Amino acid sequence: MGILLNFRDIEYVSAIAKNGSITLAAQHLFISQPALSIYINKLEERLGIQLFERIGKRFMLTYAGHCLLNGGTEILRMRDDLQGKLAEIVNGDKGQLRVGFPYIRGITLLPPVLKEYRLLHPNVDVLVCEDNAENLQEKVAKGELDLVFISHVLDNPSLEYQQILSDPIVLYVPNNSPLVRKALWREGFTYLWIDLAQCQDLEFVSNFPEQKTYQISQQIFEDHGFQPKIAIQVQNQLTAIHLVATGYGAYLAPAYFSYNIAFSRSESPTLLSVGKEHPYSMGFVAAWRRGLYPPKLTLDFVDVTQKNYSYHKFHQTL
Repeated sequence: MGILLNFRDIEYVSAIAKNGSITLAAQHLFISQPALSIYINKLEERLGIQLFERIGKRFMLTYAGHCLLNGGTEILRMRDDLQGKLAEIVNGDKGQLRVGFPYIRGITLLPPVLKEYRLLHPNVDVLVCEDNAENLQEKVAKGELDLVFISHVLDNPSLEYQQILSDPIVLYVPNNSPLVRKALWREGFTYLWIDLAQCQDLEFVSNFPEQKTYQISQQIFEDHGFQPKIAIQVQNQLTAIHLVATGYGAYLAPAYFSYNIAFSRSESPTLLSVGKEHPYSMGFVAAWRRGLYPPKLTLDFVDVTQKNYSYHKFHQTL
């Protein structure tokens, strides 16, 4: 007779492996510690294999335990996917959607997106998590989030990605900068274009080396054959733009940061396109777990986000 497993077997083994102890796992599963101990002992007897090594009060997976958990996790994901499909059919427009957004993009995008999405799905609870791109991708891969929107893509093989938009990388300068008068319209570029090689004498506001905006800007400077003079380094991109607006220096970053700041016309920095043959850009994508059926609730949120992002981009370039 073959080995038979059920969902509870996998869930209990997973809880113990995650918590490292019977006591904590029992609390997580809302059952008593003795009941969980008896269950695991009987499971090991039924399977004829040891799933855990008991080291004091710690429970460590054996090789067989790792095999069961690796395959079992995928089985649980498939179960959850099937249940999601059936729930959508049965319940129609009811459910919960856990969505992740980067901190700064959420400032302008979340209010209109959530407002429009609520009109489409008034009975869906949207739970929002704001975090950086690396953490958001990790959370959606683990199943802690259903959907995330990110610009710094790590190309995680367990995730599906859908392009939302490409943001041009632009040069932020004070609106009275002499570069504005030198800039010209160039086909294929969103804003007035300037040759970045003419900017070697400028002082720049910069982010820090661990930030994606810094890494992208450094690559662009290298493409143009110079290292910039750094006036100041700041963590927050919106702070950097405010510094530019007051004449502190120039700043190289995606255009979408400008959507999050309200300036008077006299204080607003000017955005200039840069690039040799083509503009530089940073992608913005939606991501969810690979192999899982994305429910209509999820796809509708992606569509609404894309629509509102395009709205902001269009009005910014008028």
